[in-house]
Amino acid sequence: MDIPTVYQVNLLEPQSMFLLQRFPIQDKDIVYVSNAPLSEFQKFLRMIFSITSPITGTANTIRTF
Repeated sequence: MDIPTVYQVNLLEPQSMFLLQRFPIQDKDIVYVSNAPLSEFQKFLRMIFSITSPITGTANTIRTF
């Protein structure tokens, strides 16, 4: 049984692109590319709005009656 190895590469650094051109990918390897920090912030905001929107909508409906 092989021991899993994890590599982390910052694709914002130019030398990383040269390194990855020679990086061997094996059968059954998993390549994970994470989101940009802005995408993570947008996910957070969507989560907050999904919680607050129903509350705001209910409050507005109650005020109109």
